[in-house]
Amino acid sequence: MNKNNQLIELIEKTDLNLNLKKITFDELKNGKVNNSFIINDIENKRKYVLRINSLKSNQFNINRINEVKILNAIKEIEIAPKIIFSDPEYNFLITEFIDGSECRSNELTLHDKKTLKNIINDYQKIKIELPKFNYLEHIRKYEKIAFDKSTINNQLVKKLKKFYPLLEEFQNENWPPVLCHHDLNPSNIIKTNKGMKIIDWEFAGFGHKKYDLHSIGLQDKENFFLDELINIINDLWYEIDNN
Repeated sequence: MNKNNQLIELIEKTDLNLNLKKITFDELKNGKVNNSFIINDIENKRKYVLRINSLKSNQFNINRINEVKILNAIKEIEIAPKIIFSDPEYNFLITEFIDGSECRSNELTLHDKKTLKNIINDYQKIKIELPKFNYLEHIRKYEKIAFDKSTINNQLVKKLKKFYPLLEEFQNENWPPVLCHHDLNPSNIIKTNKGMKIIDWEFAGFGHKKYDLHSIGLQDKENFFLDELINIINDLWYEIDNN
């Protein structure tokens, strides 16, 4: 079975009223975790994104149920793709296509930065029934997977040994959790003619309010701990993804 037939089979599982003879597919190459395709609805001149969720979602500590809950909660502020169809078994997701250009961190203007801060502030106000994100458990899970694969390097092991006491103290502090994207980088920020939109919310959760600001370089003051936390999570992610 060719790829197009496989994608059409998924669409047939949905309640979308698409003329299957009048659609085409384009593969999106920039996804780090999943396989994604643009659905070109030629008849109605619309585009959608069909994302086939990675079989390694659990390994990456991705909670698909929470992701759908978050996307539904933020749809009213119109800063993310709206869900068109969510597979009940969470094997795939269809969202609207966000037409625009990726941001580049070295090209963010003062106006762009102000806009991003406002967007972050807006979604951090949204209340959802989610548990407080546990960065300690998150990192320990990534570390165990890297150890099991024998891919973790000694330098990172030493860094983690020094960092864990600080991380445990941080996790036990009584900071109020807010909605965090947790993967806020230029490739996930799209400039459109209707303003900035943020895509790829699969790592989102109720975390620390300064995490996203530090991820995208919008925090005025340096914070060694948060910068180190973000760097370690990124380093471990690449350890388990590339091997």
